Amino acid sequence: MGRFRIVGSVVLVCIGMAFGLPSSAAATTTQMIVPVFPPSYPDACTDDTVFVTGAMHMTAISSGTKVEFQTNWQDTSGVGLPSGTTYQPNDANHFYILSVPKGQVTIGLRDSFELVSLDKNSNLLVHELLSITFFNGAPTDVRMQGGATCSGPTPP
Repeated sequence: MGRFRIVGSVVLVCIGMAFGLPSSAAATTTQMIVPVFPPSYPDACTDDTVFVTGAMHMTAISSGTKVEFQTNWQDTSGVGLPSGTTYQPNDANHFYILSVPKGQVTIGLRDSFELVSLDKNSNLLVHELLSITFFNGAPTDVRMQGGATCSGPTPP
């Protein structure tokens, strides 16, 4: 699961760097709808690979020294293979770049991801938090936490 979530996080970092930090204090908001990426996710609770279809709604907000991206999955559905179980995947992702005076930049990511089975199988819940602070281009503080849990009943 981690490899796929990391790929998505790297994509968001690249988008954030492409936006750059604005030089003025004027706030701007940009919205876009893009396909779910990547299209498949392993579910450690059921040993399924869940293929997800639908769209991500992304909002980018920039003002002064901060750029923030909020990603929510809308109208998504999934099917697990080999079981055929249907899933309701959900994701709420908050990514930000914060620049403060004297060469310090903090990049952060907070993510809550769920694969909710629509039968009696367990649900996969993933929560992660990542924060990296740079001073003059060198990382000075790295914080990571999170994990995956299974919730709900699983048939015998």
